[in-house]
Amino acid sequence: MVRRKIIHIDEDLCNGCGECIVNCAEAALEIINGKAKVVADKFCDGLGACMGHCPTGALSMIEREADPFDEDAVHERVKMLEKQEAALQTPVSAAGCPSAGPMSFGGCPGKQAMVQNEAGAVLPNWPVKLRLIPENADFLKDSHLLLGADCVPAAISGLAPHLKTKPSVALACPKFEDYFQLTAKLSRMIGSNNIKEISVMEMEVPCCSPLHQMALQAVEMSGQDLAVNRVVVSRQGRIISRETFTGARAEKAVQPA
Repeated sequence: MVRRKIIHIDEDLCNGCGECIVNCAEAALEIINGKAKVVADKFCDGLGACMGHCPTGALSMIEREADPFDEDAVHERVKMLEKQEAALQTPVSAAGCPSAGPMSFGGCPGKQAMVQNEAGAVLPNWPVKLRLIPENADFLKDSHLLLGADCVPAAISGLAPHLKTKPSVALACPKFEDYFQLTAKLSRMIGSNNIKEISVMEMEVPCCSPLHQMALQAVEMSGQDLAVNRVVVSRQGRIISRETFTGARAEKAVQPA
């Protein structure tokens, strides 16, 4: 044990938004039971890149007795997270669950038949959960990806007006799913499918805001040059803001504070 600077999290102030996780390159933080936690002292380098992104001021830097920062352990942890993500990529076989098989239902909204109900809902592909979509699914090829928070379809009347030509849809929850695994997976999907553009739809609540950061970071990791559109939805189902990140602006948006 050594006396050194390390992150402290005030659980009374923490709302579990996950903003700090986005900016912790060492994967030292996780959301556990709705609160940010330091997984182990040895993963925290004490530089505080996560602090400036906390909307409630729950993070602070303190000096206390702690295990030394272990860069090798960080690398091992990142590798472990990558292996866990890879385990989710097992191809669907004939003997597997038929409901997990990738399916594409259409093309441009309003021009080709898609799965549509009387309320006008449109489902361009299956599955729709990001962590379940195979990275080589045919419906991803050359598509305009709509990355939505899990709560968005429940808040708005339908996704159809927000779909572009050759759409694909993926849903994720940055609060309750592993941010790093999803970012790595999304990066690989972008790199291997010539995705044209990503439109992120997230709720106005703080725990949802890491979703567009995930998309920006995935684009940067993929080495591709594509725009990321951010659409924020209110809890009453209104579109309350729109912005687009491209080029240098996108790179700036994913830099730690």
